[in-house]
Amino acid sequence: MKLRIFTYLKKLKLAVISVVLLSSLTLKSQEIVEKDEVKIGSIILQLHKKQLVETDQGFCEVYNELILLRGNKMIYKNSICAAELADVTITERGYPTVVEHYSSPIGWSQFYVFDFCKMRLFITKKIQESSGLPWKKFIDPEPQFKAQFLEKEESF
Repeated sequence: MKLRIFTYLKKLKLAVISVVLLSSLTLKSQEIVEKDEVKIGSIILQLHKKQLVETDQGFCEVYNELILLRGNKMIYKNSICAAELADVTITERGYPTVVEHYSSPIGWSQFYVFDFCKMRLFITKKIQESSGLPWKKFIDPEPQFKAQFLEKEESF
């Protein structure tokens, strides 16, 4: 009987420790560990990175919040789950401003191409490693280009 009680208490202690550890991970996940921002006129594009965030699809190693503000009003928000901090970056490529999500273990990239002149966003398909995209084609993309590279187009 004493052995059963001892075993039960040991399991209970392990369960309590597990809950404490998981709750501390959740608390840690709320802190922004890295922030990147690009300002173009009254538009602000922000990338907030948090580590070890629990989502409805499980834990995300690096949770990236992509936020677009016009003045003080949020006009776009999206989240990107990545394996490492360096996997999601903002790059200004002349005309478009590009957020790249690179999946290093698999070898593909997905791009969020912001056209602030026409206030639209292009989200590309997952593209296998290559020499890159013809960025100038995003100015006035032709149907063939859209079919080959684009997953979604949004206005904001």
